[in-house]
Amino acid sequence: MPRLMIVDDELDVREYLKNFFKRRKIDVVTAESGEEALSLIAGQQPDLMLLDVHMAGISGVETLKRIRESGNNVKVIMVTGVED
Repeated sequence: MPRLMIVDDELDVREYLKNFFKRRKIDVVTAESGEEALSLIAGQQPDLMLLDVHMAGISGVETLKRIRESGNNVKVIMVTGVED
């Protein structure tokens, strides 16, 4: 079963996406921050990560940078819900 990691600081976004993908038989792991994602990624080994760009703490961009520096090549889709 494919594994997806959803990283977003908004609970409602995480829960909506988690339910959406679980109904499609995808194993979902969530993290509410870049820091949490970094601590979980090695043990969870997701196939794909949906990573919010704008988060409290370290940003999605910085999180991705640290993931790559660790040698992890997980596929990442950067997402944002920022409105102008």
